[in-house]
Amino acid sequence: MWSLVDLPVGRHKLPDWALGLHIEWMDRWANAPDMKLKTNQRLRSWDGQKFRKQGDMYIAEHHDGRADVYYHSGRISMVNGLRRYDDNGRVEIYSGLATTQQDGFGGAHYPLLIDGGEYDGQIVTLRGPWHGCSPDGFIELSYVNVAEDYNKPCKRRPHWYSHGGVGGLYLRIGAFLPIFARYQPHLRLAQHNYYKSLSVEPMKPDWELPKTIHNQHKILLSQVEHALSHPAVPR
Repeated sequence: MWSLVDLPVGRHKLPDWALGLHIEWMDRWANAPDMKLKTNQRLRSWDGQKFRKQGDMYIAEHHDGRADVYYHSGRISMVNGLRRYDDNGRVEIYSGLATTQQDGFGGAHYPLLIDGGEYDGQIVTLRGPWHGCSPDGFIELSYVNVAEDYNKPCKRRPHWYSHGGVGGLYLRIGAFLPIFARYQPHLRLAQHNYYKSLSVEPMKPDWELPKTIHNQHKILLSQVEHALSHPAVPR
């Protein structure tokens, strides 16, 4: 099932980091359209960032609708030989609370300040956490920080959205809608639960269905046509 989203009407105040929104339609592939945010700062970290542990999910939420999320199922214990970077960018070895070692993000270590629960106020290092699906009520975007020198326009990448950017930014749908309405006012936005959680997806003006739902229908139609052309032989 899917439906169109009612977009905000009129001019709404946006966060100062929301400078633009680009849609990559992925026309050559079956992927859903990709949405890329233009910004002038790093959006996945902020002052006072704290993570709540909810099962295997570790989530930090900002009041402006942003969230940083990691997934790790390992137990937590005191561990020696943890790695982190000091202010000069050098690797520092230390001991502390940490999960078991897994292989997400190349096995990298992520020290998180925990808010609430058994480890409230303590640093827990996730060793090899994983990227996962959007938490309920959030969507995932990538973003390009145009304040970074490596994202400046160049001959090979003349537009800000030509750069790959940073993935893994989760944004509350309610915070995203005014951004979409401001920077893509000529487009419609659909919502569906094809991925088992609520997702939103832009639609081209001439589309009758969201791309994800259209592709699903094509697969089902192909399966039906194959079954009709290859009837089962009774034994």
